[in-house]
Amino acid sequence: MQVYLMIDRTHRAYGLLSISLLEASHFKGQRMNNIRNCIMGGVMFVLAICGLFVASIAGQGFGYWGGIIFFVFAIWFIFRLIQVSFDNSEE
Repeated sequence: MQVYLMIDRTHRAYGLLSISLLEASHFKGQRMNNIRNCIMGGVMFVLAICGLFVASIAGQGFGYWGGIIFFVFAIWFIFRLIQVSFDNSEE
């Protein structure tokens, strides 16, 4: 049994124990997309930390800058996933 928190037009929050099938499938789709984005963000976080390890082991040169650039890209990607998740939840 799931409880959804709904906000009406006067911005009062209330819980609904039963909702229509159309609304339930809509919320389930949003939740699945957010879970996918969360899992992908976790994987990218692990890869970002690996990029920092590569940079620290290399010490200088291509390995160092490659690890730093990959770390920056991974962090940007994580923030982009957060933005997409919040933008999809507003629709």
